[in-house]
Amino acid sequence: MPRNKHIGAPTYDDRFTCAHCGENTVDVEGFCTVCGNKVVNYNDASIPHGFSVWKLVSGILSIILFILVAFQSCAAGVANSLLENEEVSGSAGMIVAIMLLVGGIVSIATRNSVGIASDISLIILFGSGALFGFVLAGTFSDLRIWAFWCLVCAIIAIISLVKKRRL
Repeated sequence: MPRNKHIGAPTYDDRFTCAHCGENTVDVEGFCTVCGNKVVNYNDASIPHGFSVWKLVSGILSIILFILVAFQSCAAGVANSLLENEEVSGSAGMIVAIMLLVGGIVSIATRNSVGIASDISLIILFGSGALFGFVLAGTFSDLRIWAFWCLVCAIIAIISLVKKRRL
């Protein structure tokens, strides 16, 4: 998007460009005069800016937790093998760790996105991490804590998605 050289802000035409058809003709109510879709103003206060902060914080925390969960999962996997208890909690922990890493990266990379695809991908990533963690935890009780974190991130992504759909 072209930016104003002096202040780095989007120009007037860029703020009111229709994301659907690319035209910058907007009526007084904020609808595109070519295709009729609602045009979001970049300066509009109705865009949920608080979710970009949440996505940044949860992304950083998820990446940090990835390291902890991965090490714990390796230890749980070794313990499962040595005890021959036929549990898969160590492997499930590695899946949760990978979901935390990928979800954290997606969360940070798409924190300022106004589309719904980023929220849907976060719901899938963190939701599947929560599912694996809760279902396959076994004796690896800390895995339920990390699954709960995934569940919280998935719920926040659902709330963000619902708010975006109302714009």
